[in-house]
Formats: sequence, C-alpha cells, structure tokens
Amino acid sequence: MNIREFLSPVHQLKLLSLLLATLIWLFVTLEKNDEADIPLTVTYTNIPAGVKVKAVGSYRLSVHTVGPRILLERQRLKGVSAQFDLSAVKEGVNTLAVFEGNLVPISGVRFTRVSPVTIEIVRDPAAGAGASNINR
Repeated sequence: MNIREFLSPVHQLKLLSLLLATLIWLFVTLEKNDEADIPLTVTYTNIPAGVKVKAVGSYRLSVHTVGPRILLERQRLKGVSAQFDLSAVKEGVNTLAVFEGNLVPISGVRFTRVSPVTIEIVRDPAAGAGASNINR
C-alpha cells in the first residue's frame, strides 16, 4: 500500500505544509546570531632540549565567539587552537600573549575575546637532560 493511497489529498497537503513549516522554523532558528565560549587548545613548539616547561596557574582558556548558531556549532566541533613557539623562552617566568588576531575562525564566526589574555610559563632548567614535559 502506497502512502498516497493511504492519505487523502487534504491530509497530504497538511503533511506537506507541516514539513515546510518545520524547515522554515529550522532555518530561522539556526540563522539567529548567538554567543558562545569555546575552549582554546594550546600547543607548544620548539621546546628547548633538557628543559621542563610548565604553565603557571589553573588556566581555563576559552574564546568568546559571535555568529549564527549553526556556524558556532561547526566551530565548536572544529575547535580553536593556538600554537606558541618556545624557542626564545628564557629562564624564569615568561608571559605569552594570546590575541584574537592570531586565531582563525571559520567564515561567518567572529572571535571577540580570549580569556585569559596572557599565559605565564616557567622554564625550569633543573629538569634534567631529555625531559621536555608540559603541564597545563
């Protein structure tokens, strides 16, 4: 038995109008601008040999984003990451700045704020040879 045979033309039109109304509602809902905080993943490159680097403090890095809801979900799935080159890190406490301009969002999404803006990194030369660990 075919669905057309089961439903009368009036019921077919009602079902079609319900389907179209649902699609229009989805498009309107997902196109609204929204804001979200997305976690920021930080990776460190060029860590000097024999040096242990550890981030100071209990940072919960995040990026405040603005854009259509559907694009924010896509950005959340893709994630946001920043990369820091530690080749010029000196002994003691070093401060690295995270700027919105250094991060690349997907098209249609805008980054408005990175929290926190700076990361303090302590270079510990007493870690011994061959050790290059990062604790966040």
